Amino acid sequence: NYLIFPEGTRSKKGNEMLEFHHGSFKCALKTKAPIVPVVFVNSFKVLDEKGCKPVNVQIHYLKPIYEEEYAGMKTNELAELVKGRIEEVLKELDSIPDEVSDDETSGRVDLRDETIFTIDGDDTKDIDDAIAIEKLENGHYKLGVHIADVSYYVKEGSPLDNEALERGTSVYLVDRVIPMLPHELSNGICSLNPNVDRLTLSCVMEFDPEGKQVDYEIFQSVINSKIQMTYKKVNSILEDNKVPEGYEDYAEHLRTMNELAKILRKAKEKRGYIDFEVDEAKILVDENCVPTEVVLRDRGTGERLIEDFMIADGVYKEEAEKLYKKLRFRLK
Repeated sequence: NYLIFPEGTRSKKGNEMLEFHHGSFKCALKTKAPIVPVVFVNSFKVLDEKGCKPVNVQIHYLKPIYEEEYAGMKTNELAELVKGRIEEVLKELDSIPDEVSDDETSGRVDLRDETIFTIDGDDTKDIDDAIAIEKLENGHYKLGVHIADVSYYVKEGSPLDNEALERGTSVYLVDRVIPMLPHELSNGICSLNPNVDRLTLSCVMEFDPEGKQVDYEIFQSVINSKIQMTYKKVNSILEDNKVPEGYEDYAEHLRTMNELAKILRKAKEKRGYIDFEVDEAKILVDENCVPTEVVLRDRGTGERLIEDFMIADGVYKEEAEKLYKKLRFRLK
């Protein structure tokens, strides 16, 4: 389940060029860091020795080990050290369930019957947040933002936690993601996939028609997302008034959300908020991961809606931190 590449290091113009060989496979890593005698990366494509056929190679990742950190250690000693790290992470991963049990929902607010859903890109696998909306009789809006409770599964100081701490964040490359947590977590039990129970931390806020927050509550919860929406289809409803198949039961929820998002955006602007509307490029690649085109990434109504709701949720981060100190949770 792991590969070690201690040899083939050479220097070029001040940078280190590391050549990795495994059977007929070969790839290179260029880095400005000191020589890395042992390094692990995630799944990636390499070419065969003729430079033709792309081959998927699965390699577990841990923090690169630099020479000055382990000066004098032999290659086999480094190998055993890193092997131990991998085994600790994989052992902990094996102990984590792939579905929520009844015991785990005890003491949490049960929101599984509410109309809660997610909105993400077409190819999103790690779904971090879900939302819900309700128009109250007094004309106010009740907004729910539900974040995957990763800290329930990744305990502070555990091998998984230490590995996530080393990475700091997931890294989004042109055609893939190097996750902060293993796929079994980020795409599985910690992803708010549709029609399955998931543990969450919820922030439910009430806003008046002017966008003033009049009440809020933060609590542990369990949800069951009703549908995994995409920005394209949400924008079809909100911008073109065309309801895609499967979205009929949620169109009014989305329109109500858009009402609130506009109100919150206007209130932010009154407080001095500046939206720079910076264009973002998207690189398209072919099946061999060769760039073919650079296009402008769309930022439609759905994208701005989610941004506004996440900012609204973030306003109460201080209260969430108080909850963290009290319950010793780490928000994702």
